[in-house]
Amino acid sequence: MTIYLYLSLIPEALVASHLPPDEYGEYLALGPKKRSQGQAIFFKLSDEYAQKKLEKFKGLEELKDGRLRRSAYISVYRVLEKTPPEAIESMHLATNDGHVLVLNPAEYKPMPGPRFHLYQ
Repeated sequence: MTIYLYLSLIPEALVASHLPPDEYGEYLALGPKKRSQGQAIFFKLSDEYAQKKLEKFKGLEELKDGRLRRSAYISVYRVLEKTPPEAIESMHLATNDGHVLVLNPAEYKPMPGPRFHLYQ
C-alpha cells in the first residue's frame, strides 16, 4: 500500500496517509465526527522525500495496513520551515464540501497590459 506524505497548513503538520490527494482533501474537508472540518490547504510531498522521511518513523504499521487509520501525524513543530521547497510536488485546496483543486508548479508568466492595483 502506498503511503503519501502531506504538509498541511491548517493546522501546520506533517501527515502520512494511505489516501491519495483527492480522497485526503475530501477527508480533511468533511472530517470524521470527532475532528475539525472545513476548508483545507495542503501540499503533497514527493515520493522520494516521503520515503526518506518515513524510514525514520517506526510506528506506522497500522497505517500501512490501511484498516485502522486514514492518516497519522508525523510532526507538528516547525514543519513548514523544515520542508525543502524541492520536496513539494503539488498544492491542493479543499472546499467545505470536499472538492479538491490541484495546483501544479509552473513557470510564472506575467500578463501583458495594464495592471490594476488595490485602490483602483
